[in-house]
Amino acid sequence: MPEGLRASPRGFDVIGSIALVEFRRNETRMQKKAFACALMEKNHGIRTVLERVSDHEGKYRLPKVKGVGGKRTMETIHVEHGCRFHVRMDKAYFSPRLSTERMRIAGQVKPGEVVGVLGAGVGPFPIILGKKTHAEKIIGFEWNPVACTLMRENIALNRLDDRVSVVQGDARRTYKKFMQACDRIVLALPFNSLELFPCALACLKPNGGRVHFYGFSSKKPGMFSWPLKELKALAYTKRFSIQCKSMRIVRNVASSRVQIALDLKVAPLRMRNH
Repeated sequence: MPEGLRASPRGFDVIGSIALVEFRRNETRMQKKAFACALMEKNHGIRTVLERVSDHEGKYRLPKVKGVGGKRTMETIHVEHGCRFHVRMDKAYFSPRLSTERMRIAGQVKPGEVVGVLGAGVGPFPIILGKKTHAEKIIGFEWNPVACTLMRENIALNRLDDRVSVVQGDARRTYKKFMQACDRIVLALPFNSLELFPCALACLKPNGGRVHFYGFSSKKPGMFSWPLKELKALAYTKRFSIQCKSMRIVRNVASSRVQIALDLKVAPLRMRNH
């Protein structure tokens, strides 16, 4: 088919044998199908092409997806850093775009640590930390029941039942079972990481620890300073101080919006005597 009759999407992710494509609004169904056929012809590992038709929405912040070409399925096995993940594109969130981040955090985890992951999804952070570090225990907090089922399956698939566990339910309540239990917390859910930050602080051991914060920010000067100001204020109310050890842009999510990562050192606030 001539190039002019084929879609030119904004981009796509490959998750296992599925390509998840973000098409432009003016592209026709025929153009989308032509792109799907060309993509599968060029990449023999891709057997299904899905279209992302909406942004994250609903209780579990999932994008709507629909089939465009190839095998009719929403399920696949994705391999990342030697770990295998059973993924359901329509029922549980998964992004391969944080693959580098998962290994970056793994490089900071010390032997014997207890690590909590809030917003663990199908388990990419907990499982990669379990495989690539000598952490004593990794706890995945997740409230999407389908994601929890898949995370348990993925833990077994990667033979990590002895070190990685799942806590199902709203982290704003379930964190109470693990107060002062963790050396390190990963706030992996960027949509409401600020809201969950006090829960993360409560899970840290009495002498503090590390928090890896992921969030969204406008792509402009001050993109790091405003969330850091909010985090410092929240920490102060819980009698903690924080130092930002590193800050980085993880990825662009729109022309004027980025996902950011802040690595925070948390310590008990030493109040002055008056």
